[in-house]
Amino acid sequence: MPKLVNVIRHTAYFFIIWGIAACGASLATAPVEVQYPTKSTRTFDASSRVTTPGDKIHGVLGEKTRIPVEIKAPGITGIAARQIDLRNGDIRLPVPIDGSAVTCQIERDLAGASYVEIVPLRLGTIMVELSGRFSDGGFFVKRVWLEVGVPIRHAKDIDVGPKRIDVGRISLYMKDQPGRVYLTVDATYQGIPTVLSIAPRFAEFRVRSSDPTPAVEVDQKTGLLTPEHPGHAIVETSFGGLRALTCVVVHGAFSLNGADSDQSRCQELLSPGEQLNDAQ
Repeated sequence: MPKLVNVIRHTAYFFIIWGIAACGASLATAPVEVQYPTKSTRTFDASSRVTTPGDKIHGVLGEKTRIPVEIKAPGITGIAARQIDLRNGDIRLPVPIDGSAVTCQIERDLAGASYVEIVPLRLGTIMVELSGRFSDGGFFVKRVWLEVGVPIRHAKDIDVGPKRIDVGRISLYMKDQPGRVYLTVDATYQGIPTVLSIAPRFAEFRVRSSDPTPAVEVDQKTGLLTPEHPGHAIVETSFGGLRALTCVVVHGAFSLNGADSDQSRCQELLSPGEQLNDAQ
């Protein structure tokens, strides 16, 4: 378990606001009425009033996940949650996940244990930051670790990037390549309005080529495309029970005027009925 050495700041607790989604809901925005202490109320750290799990909780992408929360004092005015992605699993590189800020209702199971629910929006290890206030001015922030797995159900659709005007086709260059090119994967699921960004390591990439050595190589962990020689190849991306095809055309050198001498869309590598970037 990574050790957090973060200085708590009062401003970290003020994202329980009007317009963020209800916790465990379908991520639709909703007004939230929150009681705030009066100006004369002293604010103080009340972290000891709230207990959350110290071990990782296992969840599933896009599905409700319970987080046990024990409240040891009366007067709590609300709990907010936001999800944080850690680049390469590094606590020093936290990235708040867009659309993950929610307000939570405190629920109780049949045994009387209290919990809140969230819908994980990333695969792998993420951090969930829970914050709240009490009517006497006490505030808290708790951090919980989730290990989020791939759903059993199939995705509704997947979209493979990078986002380009020429959908389903990518140009690479053996010489003067203008920056690195990575494949990105987005997925949508029935009942989840938010598009979910999928880390490439959770997808599967397969290169289709008529050459003995494919014109491009794909890093299975990062989605990085590396040109090997001029030619054509199709990258078949699979995730969530679907697959999408991307044509990669490798040129000899980058053209300053943007005109590619080879305008191929890899038709010779497509089977009957197949289309580029059309999830099947």
